Amino acid sequence: MKKSDLKTGMRVETRNGRIWLVVVDFLINGIVDILLAGEHGGWMDGESYDDDLMLKRYPVKKIVSDYDIMKVYSICEDDCYHLDLLNLNIRHLIWKRDEYTSEQKEVFKALKVLGFKYIARDSDNNLNAYDSTLIKGENWWYSQDTNCQTCEFKSDTFDFIAWEDAEPFEIPELEGAK
Repeated sequence: MKKSDLKTGMRVETRNGRIWLVVVDFLINGIVDILLAGEHGGWMDGESYDDDLMLKRYPVKKIVSDYDIMKVYSICEDDCYHLDLLNLNIRHLIWKRDEYTSEQKEVFKALKVLGFKYIARDSDNNLNAYDSTLIKGENWWYSQDTNCQTCEFKSDTFDFIAWEDAEPFEIPELEGAK
């Protein structure tokens, strides 16, 4: 999710667990901006955030990371407006920032170096990496590419990847990865 995807009425949750109401096209100091209104009267302006919803303005790292936007919610499942617009407890998760352990990052880097692009879990809980586009079969993922390379590895390394996923997990590009 990008800053430009935020809409009035959405809620965002910062790393410190605080919930903020999003107000788009709010006039701040004569400039149209995004306003994040807190539950206790505090507010932050959208200019403080980069396009990836990370706080950028403050030089103190601890303050910056505490206010990174980690989750975005809509007020209801079908993205409708609701009478309780200001009740910040009403929310439906629509986006969560992916953060990975150092072990997961190392595996991603190694798989990328070896040419793998996707990770998927089969119905029998086996976890595999693939270098070609995948199709979900009845009990496992497969590729129509006859030269598709696969690699099986520890099933508990990526517990967030499930057989129930509609799409295979695309291995992310990480900073510093070649």
